[in-house]
Amino acid sequence: MNSLTPNSIQDIIKGDNIDKPIVQLLGLKKMAGADISSDRYRLLLSDGKNCTTSVLLANQLNDLITSGKLENYAIIRLDKYLCNNVNNEKRILVVLELSIVKPGNMSQKIGNPEPYKQTNENQTVNNSLDGNPTKKARNNSQNIGPINPIASLSPYQNRWIIKARVTNKSNIRTWSNSKGEGKLFSFDLLDESSEIRVTCFNQECDNFYSMIEAGKVYYISRATLKAANKSFSSIKNDYEITLNSDSSVTPCYDEIDDIPNIQYNFIPINEILTLEKDIMIDVIAVILSASDIQTIISRNMNKEIKKRDLVIADQTMTSINLTMWGADAENLVLPPVGGGEEKLVIAVKSARLTDFNGRSLSLTLSSSYQIDPDISECAKLKEWYMTQGHLMKSSIVHASESNIMGSSVNGVSTDWKFLHQIKDENLGQGDKPDYLMVKATVEFFKKENSMYQACPSTECNKKVVDMNNGKYRCEKCQKDYDNFKWRLILSVNIADFSGSQWVMAFQEAAEMLLETTAETLGDLKNSNEALYDEKFQNGIFKSYIFKLRAKVETFNEETRLKVTCMSAKPVNFSEYNKRLIDEITKLSIK
Repeated sequence: MNSLTPNSIQDIIKGDNIDKPIVQLLGLKKMAGADISSDRYRLLLSDGKNCTTSVLLANQLNDLITSGKLENYAIIRLDKYLCNNVNNEKRILVVLELSIVKPGNMSQKIGNPEPYKQTNENQTVNNSLDGNPTKKARNNSQNIGPINPIASLSPYQNRWIIKARVTNKSNIRTWSNSKGEGKLFSFDLLDESSEIRVTCFNQECDNFYSMIEAGKVYYISRATLKAANKSFSSIKNDYEITLNSDSSVTPCYDEIDDIPNIQYNFIPINEILTLEKDIMIDVIAVILSASDIQTIISRNMNKEIKKRDLVIADQTMTSINLTMWGADAENLVLPPVGGGEEKLVIAVKSARLTDFNGRSLSLTLSSSYQIDPDISECAKLKEWYMTQGHLMKSSIVHASESNIMGSSVNGVSTDWKFLHQIKDENLGQGDKPDYLMVKATVEFFKKENSMYQACPSTECNKKVVDMNNGKYRCEKCQKDYDNFKWRLILSVNIADFSGSQWVMAFQEAAEMLLETTAETLGDLKNSNEALYDEKFQNGIFKSYIFKLRAKVETFNEETRLKVTCMSAKPVNFSEYNKRLIDEITKLSIK
């Protein structure tokens, strides 16, 4: 028990100053309702005498769990943490930074710790950061009260106060549909523990829009917490805040140096190309080129809008298009042509990944960007481009380019495999998905639930609701439409000599396998069932070169391997045989 900090659980919860205590992890549990992209974990920590489950792990440390580095019986040092009152009834410890002193597989349970029971005398007004007492939150010398870290917020709390910096503020957006009209704006908040999005509707939009300024710090309380809509944000939080008529928003003019300015979760471009479309991501890259500003007619709003396409690249030697809209497109100032090899760096928060031209990025109302931000990633990118990148511009692979027969697809290493290797090699079990190329034959299509009626908007593929009055409702777009479009979500069994595998094929890949379009199938489904069935029957026993994505996913506490067909191409036997000959030659040399 000497290896653990004695009485540290009790002392931390009481609000005492404990400098980097050493404790033991006895258990962990993913909190119910957590989204797979931003899991929240509750920990059971022990000091050998007492243990407590009133511990949350900050989202940025989740990779320690998913990678298996942090496991039961591990001895850890809490390098940075917060401990705050929740509803003035209970104190929650939020672990922000930790070090693994001894791995779990090399340890055993220390002592026989008893659960520590919090009492009213534990409810002190001090918070703890880095083991140091923090004063009560103050604003212009007025006492605000105990501050809750954003990472500790949950819908089960009735009263909370957060102190956070506005990192991004959207413009006001209006809507009009069968249910009425309205307007909203949103802004993103960040403190040392996490970040969260705040949305204001209608009257609150009027009340708070002029008050909220990007870069400023505010106290916010008496607001509503609800499940986050991940379709519109890359923020890693299961919840978002909605301000209401009782909400309090107060500017903070002192003690703000400890509040970060912005938090990015950058993804390299070559990894972006492997992700599912419509997710929101952060990216930092060099601007290689920019198109002239164009004027187009928006299908959704039926009005003119400005757009501009950038080509951006990073050290992965991969480039991608980034589309800017409206004022963002008009306000971007680029260096004059012929001004040397120095390029601007753009850092984007919450860009939407689309499948236009293979893969591309687009700014949305929730996006923000900085040009040449004062961060280390920007300096590294500039140095890379000045010393290497500009000399190898011709070698940079664009997202629209794909060599289906090669060992690299869209800049991502993709190995040739046989189907039995998916299970034998435990593909998809790691933090990131595995990609593989296989030559396989279609054995069977599952027709049931293979199609659905989707939103007709170009940028939206969500399922619509038939209102039975000639209208189709899209809840994502908050609009009623006169029609819909058919979308395919096809379950396919493919096989090679080594075995078989069920895979999911979406729109383009499914149309390739069925040798028809979703619209044609939809028409046949309602008019000619025999011909509809024939389309599925004609597609079996045909061979393709498949690019597959394998990833273990958890849904409703059930873990299973999901294999997705990213693309399917008819076999070019000349190229395929050449590859086989090359492989045989390599083996014979060995």
